[in-house]
Amino acid sequence: GIAYQREIDASFEQVRQSADAKDRELKELLTSEIKRIVDEQKKVDVDQDDRNARLQNELELKVDRLDDLLKEAKDAAQEHTDDVDRRATDAVAELRAEAERRLGDLDQQATKLHDAVAEVENLPTRRVDWVIRNVSKRIRPPSASKACLHTSWFSPKFDMAGAHGLQLELQFFRDSDPPVEGQNAGDCAVFLWACRGMNLVYKLYIGTKSAQLEKVFNGRVPYGTKRLCFLREMINREEDSLRVSVEILEAVREIEHPIKPPPELQEGATAEDELARPLEGKVVLRRHINNRLNEQVKTEVESMRSRMVRRVEWRLEHASMLRRCFPPGEPMCSAAFAAAGVTGLQLMFYPCGYQGATDGFCSLFLYAPAGATIKYTLYIGTHRRDATNFFEDAGAFGRTNFCRFESVVEEDTDSIFLALEIEEAHQDVTARVAHPIVAPGDRRSQPQIEGAVPAAVESVVKMQRAPGKIAAGLEERRVLPSLWTAKSLGERSTPNDMRSFEDLKAARTSRTHRSEAASPLASTPFSGSRSVPSLTRELTADPSQLPQLTKSSMDWSGSGIGPKKVRTSSRARRGAASTMQVLETGAVH
Repeated sequence: GIAYQREIDASFEQVRQSADAKDRELKELLTSEIKRIVDEQKKVDVDQDDRNARLQNELELKVDRLDDLLKEAKDAAQEHTDDVDRRATDAVAELRAEAERRLGDLDQQATKLHDAVAEVENLPTRRVDWVIRNVSKRIRPPSASKACLHTSWFSPKFDMAGAHGLQLELQFFRDSDPPVEGQNAGDCAVFLWACRGMNLVYKLYIGTKSAQLEKVFNGRVPYGTKRLCFLREMINREEDSLRVSVEILEAVREIEHPIKPPPELQEGATAEDELARPLEGKVVLRRHINNRLNEQVKTEVESMRSRMVRRVEWRLEHASMLRRCFPPGEPMCSAAFAAAGVTGLQLMFYPCGYQGATDGFCSLFLYAPAGATIKYTLYIGTHRRDATNFFEDAGAFGRTNFCRFESVVEEDTDSIFLALEIEEAHQDVTARVAHPIVAPGDRRSQPQIEGAVPAAVESVVKMQRAPGKIAAGLEERRVLPSLWTAKSLGERSTPNDMRSFEDLKAARTSRTHRSEAASPLASTPFSGSRSVPSLTRELTADPSQLPQLTKSSMDWSGSGIGPKKVRTSSRARRGAASTMQVLETGAVH
């Protein structure tokens, strides 16, 4: 076993030596191979390094070229950007300027369009009402400690009838001690403010009271009424409100359009060039609005038609009740009418007779305006009475004992037939104009300009209306409506005062007897005997009866005047005496 072990060990030793030898050979082989490979790798690495170096150099050259190109591109882009920005800025600025110019033009056109629309919108506006609420609390008279007698309230500004910047002013006066002129007429007045150059014919209202005025405004002072009424009478008690109004009847407005000055002539221009230049100056437009044209045409047509009217008829119904409803001295008056060219006529019938009439007789009078001379015939039924009278004052003329009442009643219709036939008529109307004194340099005061000073020169204009003769067959007959009123024209009756004959029963039960009998002349607003009407605006009921002879501009002014005798003929004296006879005796047989 030991030998075997030895053989095994010797074998292992041999194997080990053999393995070592082979290991050494293998190491030498590997070492040489590795050296060869390393050498080859080194050679490859050297070649690769050379290639890399060349590539690196080429890459660096390309990068440098790219940097140069990028810089050039950047510079070019910046230059292009600056150029584009500059052009864009210039274009935006030009566009902004053009847009601003166009927007400015649009704003101007929009303003003009707005003004034109506002002007067109206010053209049909004829009347503006200023309604004041809580009047009893807000409108108070000034205290006695203040020197001024009145306090003013102003409305908002408004446009109407082609006039701009209008404004109403309400003045409330306190009582003064001693009383001032016109204090009994009222405690409030109304004025209108308007722009310079406005020529207006208008009516101012406080409640139901009104006054018609005409004025060329200078833009510095208003123009309005005197004391018009008492405030407490015009307040609406239910709403505690006051209505102050203005109604434009006619408006004339001057609008100036300046002409643009032509450019200056260049040096060397000839005389022909000077003559060819546009003229300097302005164009003045006059816008005229007449809101009373229909009324004027209607009035003139009615006046022309009235010239052909020579017979007027009026039928009184319920005749059996008239003497019970109208005691002695109380009349029933017809509606106002025009005939033979004379306006403001009215029939006044006294069923129980006028003062001084014989018991059982009735009276009939014709009410006519001042200055009228009429030759006429009055009819009650089949009874007729001729009369000729010159109405020096507005009043009535007729017969007190005309006929017995029972003899004219038509029993089958229970009515009375009244008629008026005019054979000849004409009317005198006058007006006075105050001319301010002309002073060098136009140093007149405002009262002188308005013609309100005693130093103003006054003149009288007289006009006579005569309808003339009418060809046979052209006479027209006018039938008055079956309406009546207890007020004559002299008592300033209104259309609301007219009543139908069906109201006689109600009037019979509700009426109260007046202590004084109604006189055909005492009922008028005129006192005394005058031959010429007072043509002040306060007393003229119909402004169309006389052309407007006043002009309240800087050069002229008008004012109403009192009566003045202009007719002293024997016929006038006889007519005046006859009228006074009716006034004093009440009987013309």
